[in-house]
Amino acid sequence: DLVATIVLHEFGFYITHRMMHDYPKLYKYHKVHHEYKMNTTLASQHNHPVDFILSIGGPALLAILVVQPHSSTLFQFTLCTLYGNLDNHFGYAFPWSPVCWFPLSASTEEHEFHHSKNMGCFGTKLSIFNSMFGGYEQYNKFKGKQEKEI
Repeated sequence: DLVATIVLHEFGFYITHRMMHDYPKLYKYHKVHHEYKMNTTLASQHNHPVDFILSIGGPALLAILVVQPHSSTLFQFTLCTLYGNLDNHFGYAFPWSPVCWFPLSASTEEHEFHHSKNMGCFGTKLSIFNSMFGGYEQYNKFKGKQEKEI
């Protein structure tokens, strides 16, 4: 149940987060979160209420209603989601972070790129939907350019 809840949540977040960037009528709400160009733990919870309902609460609620996990699984899902969100917004990529240990995990650097450039990398802590539906194009160009400069 935990894996199904996490994957469904990630899919819902990817779709709604991408919509928040692609549609100007929605972006006006999401841009509040992007007032922070560098990630901090304060940025992780700095959202317009409409953005929170659509791209934070909505995917979580959808995943919970579809999977209907046991209460202990729901508790684990909540901890995983909160930790992943804070990990994305620490402002530093800890190489020992447990979030990086899982296959298909997305890096904190991806979310740093997302905030600094305000594009791409629409998922949270899984890379699967950015890889499947797009989201890494600008990030890969950025990383390639960085590697050439070194």
